[in-house]
Amino acid sequence: MIVNLANKTALITGAAGTIGSVTAMELARNGAAVFMNDINEHAGQKIAQTICEAGCSATFLPGDVTKEEDIAHMAETALSRRGRIDILVNNVGLNVNAEFRKPLYGYDPAAWHKVVDVCLDSVYYCCKYVIPVMEKQHYGKVVNIGSVAGFSAPLRLQSAYSAAKAAIVNLTKSLAIEYAKSNINVNCVVPGSIMNEQIKTAVYGDPARKESMLSHIPQGNAGEPLDIANAVLFFASDDSKYATGSVLNIDGGWAAGYALDFNHVKGEGL
Repeated sequence: MIVNLANKTALITGAAGTIGSVTAMELARNGAAVFMNDINEHAGQKIAQTICEAGCSATFLPGDVTKEEDIAHMAETALSRRGRIDILVNNVGLNVNAEFRKPLYGYDPAAWHKVVDVCLDSVYYCCKYVIPVMEKQHYGKVVNIGSVAGFSAPLRLQSAYSAAKAAIVNLTKSLAIEYAKSNINVNCVVPGSIMNEQIKTAVYGDPARKESMLSHIPQGNAGEPLDIANAVLFFASDDSKYATGSVLNIDGGWAAGYALDFNHVKGEGL
């Protein structure tokens, strides 16, 4: 996908992850000066270097998105170096590992707060420090990354993740209403099952888990990080100037409500 992001400044969280790193590369490849945040400094620096070696602009800003002071510093740094922030991509996310996935009464409170802090509170804090910059510019693009788990398919034993991602959808809509008159577009991209090395091994490397996962996806396959990056590019560009408060599912049809297992039991069409 090709859009015009020349002279734009972008800030993206969770930039060392699979979706984050590909999205950062695509933002930079399309002309944006990208500031990349992640808690994983080694991986983040390496990705930023790769982007720069490709002739694009990337700066890594280490920081913990659960700490307000880190987010404030990140925004201040990007603003001081570029004089503006045009694009904010709230990409960072976290879910607990399988051994911590419990019914609500057994869900560890520390795990609950960690997931909510990373997935939801980081969006609040990033918007708190970046949107005022965009208001002064009378221009901005905010793209929040949700999840199919928070849209129409909550996951069992993962209540914190499902709840936090669901909250992002309505936060997106609230901010879209609040800042529409300031020429700030706020939209949400909702990924389904997106392939990375961990999912490739843990889910798609196990025949039973693979069958279970694909039973929810009409297209019958996992998505690629570039699928999400392309959706972000659209919302980050002026091609989406009349889209705000939008929620775009990139999930192979998962949120449409398909269930192959149900069809096997009840019969096609029932």
